[in-house]
Amino acid sequence: MQNKLTLTLLLMSLSMACAGNDAGVADPDDTDVNADRASGDDDGVGDDAAEDDGDAEGMKDAGKPSVEVPKPPVDAGKVRDATTPTPTPTPADSGVKAPPSADGGTLPVPPVGTPTECLASATAAPGSTMNLTLGERKYTLHIGRAVKVGTAAPLVFSLHGLTMTPASMESMARWYPLSDSEGFIVAGPAGVGSSNGWDLSGTKDFDLMKAVIEDVNKKACVDRKRIYSTGFSHGGFMSFANACKLSDVFAAAAPHSGAGACRNASVRAMPIFTWHGDADGTVSYSSGKSAHDSWVTHNKCGAPTDFSIGSNKCQEWKGCTDDVPMKMCTIPGGGHRWSGDATKAIWEFFKGITLP
Repeated sequence: MQNKLTLTLLLMSLSMACAGNDAGVADPDDTDVNADRASGDDDGVGDDAAEDDGDAEGMKDAGKPSVEVPKPPVDAGKVRDATTPTPTPTPADSGVKAPPSADGGTLPVPPVGTPTECLASATAAPGSTMNLTLGERKYTLHIGRAVKVGTAAPLVFSLHGLTMTPASMESMARWYPLSDSEGFIVAGPAGVGSSNGWDLSGTKDFDLMKAVIEDVNKKACVDRKRIYSTGFSHGGFMSFANACKLSDVFAAAAPHSGAGACRNASVRAMPIFTWHGDADGTVSYSSGKSAHDSWVTHNKCGAPTDFSIGSNKCQEWKGCTDDVPMKMCTIPGGGHRWSGDATKAIWEFFKGITLP
């Protein structure tokens, strides 16, 4: 009797197990594999994202993010469309890769604040001027009146000379009124030390330039392809240096009464518009001309042609590498001062140039 009862219970257990499989209960060992095959998700964005950063908060036990990153369309040429997936509950530093492009590569995710994406915080009023602090450094910011909120605008760095300030630089160069009519942003970082100078040999002031760009972009949308550097005297030295060391950031440079050659042969061809007085007793005309000529050589330009802006004697070089424009204006009898013709001419030079 007991043997019959045992046999009956065994048969009932087998029957229940069979009924479970018939109802679609999958083998636990095959669940992830089958899910991947069914969805076509074999790119690793889901599973590998969790494995790559297994210690990230909220990801330790997750086999997949709860929302899958969709594959880009076959026409993946538009970086914005291909790299803006449905949001995933993944920490920003979890190492999740951008979705793969159609050819199997990885599309770069555009940095926040490019012309294709403005920050929600970038709502500073057009026409406003601000004195700002960034860590231990300070800078002034002016949003041109013609700048449209939510639309990326060019950014011009106006760099002062020794013993000067951003305010005295603006009093001399008058960038704000031009930005109001033309629709660009002006940033004026302040130098440091007893002379308010720039660190041309270290990295801290080049890091400052990049930090200012990021900070400005939180207040007004910056067009990353149209960032320019100009400056007077030591600020002219810094603008020459920006062209050399930050050629991937600045689209062009226009040093005024500055100097300093670039000795890095690997730097891209760079658009330069130099201004200098031929009677400058502080930074010699010959040193400024030498710095400009070094860029003419670096850019492999052809012979110059003459033209004039007001009473200034100017030259333009064509046939340069990548067709970059090159100009220099000499101020006849000009001492160590900013030319009244320079600001508008520099902007006309800048506004037609974009970062490659």
